[in-house]
Parts: sequence; C-alpha cells; structure tokens
Amino acid sequence: MTKSTFIAVLNLDQQNPDLFAYGDYGDMGMLLMRNAGIVDQELRKYNVIDRMEFPSQDSLQNVTAIYITGSKYDSWRYSEYEWMQKLIAFIQDVYFNHKIPLIGICFGHQIIAIALGGTAKKVGWEIGTEKVQVSLTDDDIQTLTGNSRKVAKGLAEKGSFLVSEYHQDAVTKIPAETINYGSTSNQQIQGLINDRVFTFQGHPEFPTEVEYSLLKKRIDTVGKELYEDALKRKDEDDGPFLGQLIKSFIGI
Repeated sequence: MTKSTFIAVLNLDQQNPDLFAYGDYGDMGMLLMRNAGIVDQELRKYNVIDRMEFPSQDSLQNVTAIYITGSKYDSWRYSEYEWMQKLIAFIQDVYFNHKIPLIGICFGHQIIAIALGGTAKKVGWEIGTEKVQVSLTDDDIQTLTGNSRKVAKGLAEKGSFLVSEYHQDAVTKIPAETINYGSTSNQQIQGLINDRVFTFQGHPEFPTEVEYSLLKKRIDTVGKELYEDALKRKDEDDGPFLGQLIKSFIGI
C-alpha cells in the first residue's frame, strides 16, 4: 500500500456537544478502523453536510475504500436535501464506474441501498444493544468472491453478533445483487453485502457509553418504556469483531 492511497470517510454528522470527548461519527469510525489494525493507511475525513465535500474525481484512483457514517437525518427524505442528492450521485458513480469498496453505517447503510435501487422508510425505534442473527447460506457465500467471501464466511462462522442500534428508519427493499446478511427481532434487514458493498444498520463504531448518552438525552423522544428496556441490554457489543471484518473487506 503506497502512501498516496487513503480511505475516504464521508462524515454525515454534526458534532453533538455532549459527545466532544468522542468526536463526531466520522471520528468514531476512524477510531474503529485504527483499533482494527488499519494503522498505515491515511484516513481522510470529508464534511458532506456543511461543506459538501467529496473526494475529487482525480483523487478517486487513490481511494482504497469509502466509509459513509450515520446521520441524524432521514435517508428517505433525500429529495429534500441537496447534499443527499449529491451523495446518492457520488455513490452511484463510485459503484458503477470506479469499483471502490463502499462501507455504510446506519444512515450510510440506508443511503447506499437507496442509491443502488433499494428503499428505506421510517419504521419505529430500535435502540440499545441488539443481537443480529446471521442468515447467510452456503449459496449466498458462493456468489461472493475475494474479500467479501472472506467476510461472509466470518459472519456465518460467528452466527450472530451484538451491535449498538440507534435508528427509526430502515431499509425496506434491498438493491439487486446485494445480500441481506442478518436480522434482529425488530428489523429484518440489518446489513448488505456483495463484492463492493458492506453495510451495517447498527453502529459498530459506538462505544457503549455513547449509545446510552444519546438515549438518555432522548428519553422523551424514544419513550420511557423503550429506554428502560434498552438499559436492561447494556452489554458490551461486538464492535471490535465488526471492525476486523471492515478491515478484511477493504483488504488491508
């Protein structure tokens, strides 16, 4: 890997004052990748919402992978926001013309699905640490090649994993040529995989304390019953394992 290559982190977050110690979603994603062992690769963050920043066409030849963060915005309202429309066009260009691996987290997962022909909508809150049951079959795995097959095998061998969930929108139809690799008791589509896409509905980058700091501030929004239920599942999740899968998918 040469020094000129880099992973582009598309940050779709605006800094939460209560989370300054952890940074924004882009910072947390970068830490997840660093902790997974991606230490010799530059991680370059782009501020999409406020500055409409994207990797230039000229720089795409040096991009190893593109990581798209979560966001407080609703993915299904993309027609209302210029930055979302530009993001969708960028994803489509990267996917069809540049063949760069795409990683999506929560909103990132949903907007990748939308860009590639899937759909998303508001379905209600899913919060706290949830178990994702992996549903990949041998036939699914055989349709994949290279790094994605290695990742799929890792997921299938694990069988299930714990991840922080913090969303009320979800993918409701997956794009053609992608595979939904798992589900929870609340949401049937928890992540997509093919040879160029690997996404998570959950937040593998969230430290447990971030998840519950966010929830504590939104008790009135999510409801006391859901909040108290989430507190009962205040477990350490499998973020480090998922970070390793991201590293394997990128192939570094």
